[in-house]
Amino acid sequence: GMGVPTMLSILDSETNIEERDIDTIKTVKRIDYLGTKSVYLQPPTSRPIKLMELYEGMQKSGWILSDERIVFLKKRWYITSAFHRQGKQKPSQSLEKFLLPGHFLSQSDKEDDQKEYRAYLSHHLQWLNRDHNAGRTLDNYEMLWREANLSSNE
Repeated sequence: GMGVPTMLSILDSETNIEERDIDTIKTVKRIDYLGTKSVYLQPPTSRPIKLMELYEGMQKSGWILSDERIVFLKKRWYITSAFHRQGKQKPSQSLEKFLLPGHFLSQSDKEDDQKEYRAYLSHHLQWLNRDHNAGRTLDNYEMLWREANLSSNE
């Protein structure tokens, strides 16, 4: 699998484009040059800290979270996230304004998605709570995700 930092690095990579009519070279993101409007990403880990890193990176680059799917396979959860953009999006810079991992899963009308997401939520909240109670300082991503999901898991 390809980890989150590699995914973000590829999506952010640039290329030089020669503009013949004005005899100049401009640098553009490869994904913009290709005219990409949608991307579907499934990192090899579903840990909240990694998903938060992915969601922040995508939304800071002007991508909008548009859907999520979850599957439990061989003792692991896999979350596939769909992002899209229309025209020139103004990227959000505030982490508090981002849609968090689970935004669409928590609202899904599909019973299987709801069931898997509740199990995922319970597992990861227990894990983070154990770490927190053992005195480990949680990362900012972990704290934000944990706080946002504590009430929905009660």
